[in-house]
Amino acid sequence: MVDDHLQTAVHNLIKRFVERQSVVLEAMRDLRPDTIMRLERRGSPKVWAELRRAYAREPNIGYWGENNEWKYRIHGLGCHLTHTITGEVIGWDVGSLKRFDWHWFVDYLEWLLKTDDEDNNVKTIKSALQSHDINRDSLRAFILPVLEQLEEAGVIRARGHRYILL
Repeated sequence: MVDDHLQTAVHNLIKRFVERQSVVLEAMRDLRPDTIMRLERRGSPKVWAELRRAYAREPNIGYWGENNEWKYRIHGLGCHLTHTITGEVIGWDVGSLKRFDWHWFVDYLEWLLKTDDEDNNVKTIKSALQSHDINRDSLRAFILPVLEQLEEAGVIRARGHRYILL
């Protein structure tokens, strides 16, 4: 059983990650408006079809942002962004902004653990991991039981490899 302090730290970082997914939504509004317009129920099927044709030949990789500060990779119904300066990585599949893929959360957490020495939530997780190498595999093994306990606590709900923040 993971202690409450660690559960709280992970829960707080999940909330931050879910919040950051809105950056991906903004990118998708620019890069693939046809997909987002359907999600937001804006426009009509005719407009969606026209936009889908217009964006069909657009690249699935490139740079986005006011200063092209995000490298993007569109995949299926989602997108991954990587900040070109900070290395922050955010992945999201079109749908609810409260839903998150736990693998992508681990990518975000790995970035945080390497770059943030000030946040108390990050410090708590680093302390719990002090005897482990911090890499994607060790983080996945570490985080899955915490996610299961957060689900038992009623703050997230599993949906396959995704979770909903409640």
